[in-house]
Amino acid sequence: MGWVLLKVIWVSLVPLLQIRRSFGCLKEERIALLEFKASINCTDFNYEDGSGLPSWVDDRGRDDCCVWERVLCNHTNGRVINLSLDDIRGDCSSIWYLNVTLLSTFEDLQQLNLSSNSLDGWIKNECFERFAGLRKLEVLDLTYNHFKNSILPSLGALTSLRTLSVASNNFKGSHHFEELGNLHSMVTGSD
Repeated sequence: MGWVLLKVIWVSLVPLLQIRRSFGCLKEERIALLEFKASINCTDFNYEDGSGLPSWVDDRGRDDCCVWERVLCNHTNGRVINLSLDDIRGDCSSIWYLNVTLLSTFEDLQQLNLSSNSLDGWIKNECFERFAGLRKLEVLDLTYNHFKNSILPSLGALTSLRTLSVASNNFKGSHHFEELGNLHSMVTGSD
């Protein structure tokens, strides 16, 4: 009877031992998040209103980006799956140009919220095609920014999108969403 019980316990434990458990975020993703924070061109952050990302620090003991605010990781592999970066600039009204290359690091990213950040486009010589590597991105919120029609063809590279929110931007004309033709399984939120 003892051997049978020991065998049952062993057979139950083997799958648990094979599961790869994450003990923090991946180093390259942590570095990309820190570089992203540094790219935000606003010096007058107000930590009381949530701007400035105060928990995002390169500090011993706080270097696990999975516990940082606005970051959600897959607990099995430690990869970032959700970034809620809405209104991270607080009261900054200056235009901001996104460094898309930094976001291309997040291969498992499923949801990205960049709303209310005074975004007007990408850093020169970059384009949204860099996001094409984000093959798992399903939800993208770009509402309340300053984007123009010129970004729409690039959004077509995000073929895994199911929800795209682009309301309250500077799009002109009623035909601008025709350029998103290859995004078939998507609900679009727009004005």
